[in-house]
Amino acid sequence: MTKLNIPFKRPLFPPSFKGENTVRGDDILAVKRMVSRAGFWPWGQFDDVYWERFSQGDKNRLGRPIKGREGVKGLQRKLRIKPVSGYYGKGTHNGSLLLKVPEGKPHSGEFVWDQTAINLYKGYEDLSPAESIVKDIFYWWNYLVNREPSIHYSQARPITILRQNKRPPIIPNYLDCSGTFIACAWLAGAMAPDPWYQYNGAGYTGSLVNGGIKISEAEIDKYCKTHYVGLFYGSSIWNTTHIVAAESSNKIYSHGKEAGPEIIRNNLHYHTRPLIAIRAYPVI
Repeated sequence: MTKLNIPFKRPLFPPSFKGENTVRGDDILAVKRMVSRAGFWPWGQFDDVYWERFSQGDKNRLGRPIKGREGVKGLQRKLRIKPVSGYYGKGTHNGSLLLKVPEGKPHSGEFVWDQTAINLYKGYEDLSPAESIVKDIFYWWNYLVNREPSIHYSQARPITILRQNKRPPIIPNYLDCSGTFIACAWLAGAMAPDPWYQYNGAGYTGSLVNGGIKISEAEIDKYCKTHYVGLFYGSSIWNTTHIVAAESSNKIYSHGKEAGPEIIRNNLHYHTRPLIAIRAYPVI
């Protein structure tokens, strides 16, 4: 029997799994695409998070799986993988390499692994735990940027996303610059950048300046892969009016007005106030 050659990368667990940090990456996009082509998840714009819902599938009011929304568990039942756990292991992966798209569906008869899924899966880069968390932080920044009309500017405390304790967060929501900076670290499971308030929702720009280590503008790209880098604007470090997150020296994320959150490219000095400090926060 013909079988594709796609070496297994890693086990995938939903975010609630208390073990390895293995819940985000292009390989997850590939698996979602494959499971959808196999008929166990709706086709759509997939994200790169191994959500519990995708792992376990959707159920009706009687607690029975909904056809076409069975997720990884549905794929495992098809493959007769035991236990039917919803976690993506080597057995599930190897079994999927034999599957074809069911009759009556677009691309019927083709392998469920199309070339796009293969390229995404093989292109997965193994990241260190710190690199993975930093990547997650900016996943959440992008998540909020892409929902900008429903993310309103407000300096209210405690920070609403932290108080709601939901991943993904409840939308619409209300945040300011420091609130968004803190919330994205929390959503990614990073160590709190605020040494005073941690994640109790009371943090602000003035409390963030006490955390992390001071770095120069020339060191941003050195630190931003493994640290959460924040840029402070104002008349002095103790009179900070704005903070942004730097994914690199060429790309920063800001939420300082109702039209935010937003991405600013190639302009670290975009703000009307001077850039007066840069700090790099350990994430683990």
